[in-house]
Amino acid sequence: MATSCGRATAGYAVRFKPVSMLAQGSHTSNVTFGAAARPRHRISGSTQAFSYSLTTQLADWTTYQHSPAHSGYVRATFDPASFRKA
Repeated sequence: MATSCGRATAGYAVRFKPVSMLAQGSHTSNVTFGAAARPRHRISGSTQAFSYSLTTQLADWTTYQHSPAHSGYVRATFDPASFRKA
């Protein structure tokens, strides 16, 4: 999705924003666009194309006090008879 477009020194500059649910990994594709005097009437010679490569990396998800509830509770069962003094 193009988020902005403006006149650059030697042509046009376009910035793209990735979709919010983009999967982690490497993504490559091609983009083709052209100027039009009116809808479906492209100006001859205005077509430009380029390819792009995008790599997304996600940080490890961490929580404070074990769970999103921040209770610190860990479901576990221990047998007191199996404990020994060190």
